[in-house]
Amino acid sequence: VLLRGAAGRARALGIPISVRKPDESVYAEALRRAGFVQVPRGERSMMTMAHVFDPAGLARRVLSATGRALPVEVAVWTPAREAVLNPNQGRSRRVILEMKEHDLARLLLCRLDLLQAVREERVTVVGTREDAEAVAQAFPFSPWDYHDLDYI
Repeated sequence: VLLRGAAGRARALGIPISVRKPDESVYAEALRRAGFVQVPRGERSMMTMAHVFDPAGLARRVLSATGRALPVEVAVWTPAREAVLNPNQGRSRRVILEMKEHDLARLLLCRLDLLQAVREERVTVVGTREDAEAVAQAFPFSPWDYHDLDYI
C-alpha cells in the first residue's frame, strides 16, 4: 500500500521515482504490483568499468591534467604486468608500487586513495614514504559523488 501510494503521488506530481535493486530482488513482484517498471540492470547501470591497456600513456595524461610533476620515477608491478608510469628523465630515485591490477586501474583513474591503500597493505611501496606521498599527490584521489536524492 505504501509503495502504491508513493508511486501514485509521484506520478501525479510528475516526479520520477526509482528504486535501486538487483534484477532478481525479492521485492521485484511487490514493486511491479505498485506500478514500477523494471529496467534490467544492464540497461541502467551507472558503473564505471575500465581496463588499462597503456598505463604509461594514461599516467602521462593524468599528470598533464593535474599539472603535477613527479620527482621520482614510478614503476608498477601487478600479477599481470610491469610498467613504468613516467620513464626516468634525469630522476635519481625510483619507487616501485606493487598492487593488484584493479588497484592500478583505480590509481590511474584517480579513484584510489594510495596512502590508505598502503596502510591497508593492498599496495606495497618499495621506496620512501615521501616518494609514496608524491605519487599520491600526482594521482589525487577523487571520491565518488552520489546525487540520487531518492535513496531511502
